[in-house]
Amino acid sequence: MPVGMPPKLLADIDCRTLWLGAVAGGALYLLAFLASLALAALTIAGVAASARQQTMLLPAAAIPETSLGQGWSILGQFAAQLIPLAHLGVLSTTSEGSVPFLGQVRIEASASAVPLVLLAICLAAAWFSGRIAEGRVSSVTSAQVWAQSIIAGGVFSVLTTSVAAVASVNFPAIGGLRVEPVSAAGLWPLIVAFVAVTGMSWLGRRSSTHVKGPGPKEVQDPGSGWSKRFTEGLLPAVGAHVVVFFLIAVPTAWIVAGAKLGWAGALSAPLWVVNVAGYLFVDGHLGGLHGIARTSQLWGASGTSSSDGYFYGVAGTMADVGLPTWAAWLLVLLSLVSVAVSSAVLLFHRGHVPAAGLIAWLPVPLAFAALGLVATVLLGAGLQIDMAGMFTADYSFGAASWFVAVMAFWGVLVEAGSRYLAPFVLPYLPVRFRAALSERGGGGRTAMKQAGFGTPSAAGSASDVAATDIATTTEPGDMGSLQPLHNENPAKTPSPKQRKRILAGLIAAFASGCLRRAP
Repeated sequence: MPVGMPPKLLADIDCRTLWLGAVAGGALYLLAFLASLALAALTIAGVAASARQQTMLLPAAAIPETSLGQGWSILGQFAAQLIPLAHLGVLSTTSEGSVPFLGQVRIEASASAVPLVLLAICLAAAWFSGRIAEGRVSSVTSAQVWAQSIIAGGVFSVLTTSVAAVASVNFPAIGGLRVEPVSAAGLWPLIVAFVAVTGMSWLGRRSSTHVKGPGPKEVQDPGSGWSKRFTEGLLPAVGAHVVVFFLIAVPTAWIVAGAKLGWAGALSAPLWVVNVAGYLFVDGHLGGLHGIARTSQLWGASGTSSSDGYFYGVAGTMADVGLPTWAAWLLVLLSLVSVAVSSAVLLFHRGHVPAAGLIAWLPVPLAFAALGLVATVLLGAGLQIDMAGMFTADYSFGAASWFVAVMAFWGVLVEAGSRYLAPFVLPYLPVRFRAALSERGGGGRTAMKQAGFGTPSAAGSASDVAATDIATTTEPGDMGSLQPLHNENPAKTPSPKQRKRILAGLIAAFASGCLRRAP
């Protein structure tokens, strides 16, 4: 080996500290299981409370003694299956036996739906666990960071699959049919859980301020040169767009569910309300929802029925599920508000960029297209039933296939807003918001100076920012070439308490309208 070459990969890994990655992976699964257990308990409690209210009007003899107790008996098993479901698992089972008049029967059934709230908890916990573990024992090399992250992801994925397989839900025989244990364990959730947790753990470790080490082994800050130029600010911009929309959609859907479905909707909402907000996100961005229902009867009076439809709230095709047309248009308005916020965040993180050049316009639309692709995958839900030689059924629901292209168009709006609209909106943003973002780097500071504002103090005080005359850049096509703005009378912004009241009022008004107008 030539002199000066870096040592081998294994030489950069300290095996004595790899146990910390395994502990992080185990702790992450324990946290995910506790969160899943809480979601499952709330769901079963809501269903039980709703059933108890409905059975109060029925004779006592008509209520089976085990009707409410069966759900609690499978609480732990149900919670174990939610974790692989959150990582694109499929809940499947098989039933077979002899049925009168039909003979030997075999039925295969499978269902898939990603509980987004549990997936978000797992990803966030993986990031924090990696960051905390790195703070405990610092990794000197990049290879060490990767090794710790891979071990954490491997432990979590193995526990996810193995516990789900062991805790399969068992049901008694029904009408002569023996039901195989119901489980979501499989190869696909094993792979997805490993990749997701490994990646988030790596990001958490890289974000830790405790990462250090001399020489060529030192973990360098990610992103430099042309890659940093085209990727800086993308993740905050996309994240802000999603957070602003969900900040309104989630509590609104929760309020409506509690009012319409009672305890069953209010208590079970934490498990599925984020998914519903995801469908509202698709509809609010004019992406369209796609539903398919196909059934085939292969014995007796054989026949096939199929329905394939696209649903747009603004066209009134979702009124049957409680989303009136006026509410759908409010979702579109909420999407536009999210675009404005996302544009401001992008400007703060990236600063002004030249207006010329097609390549410079591509990163943001591509990032939003990736968001559309992820949403299409995660929001897909399906149910398949196959009674061999007798009956088949296939139901699926999710975002339309062109939602990726639709989100790319919204990315173009965000890019255009960051270049041409956000510089004029900066004076009206809350001072603390500007201060927090400007502290993240030169992009935010430059954007504020080019808009004619001084940099807020590090403490982010609520006082108005004094007007300053800042010389701007003179590059051709640069938005900084605009004449400096003189903010002699800075716009007054509402206090945090007032903003909370405004937000609560908007949510309450929107939910009230949904309750009054929805059929």
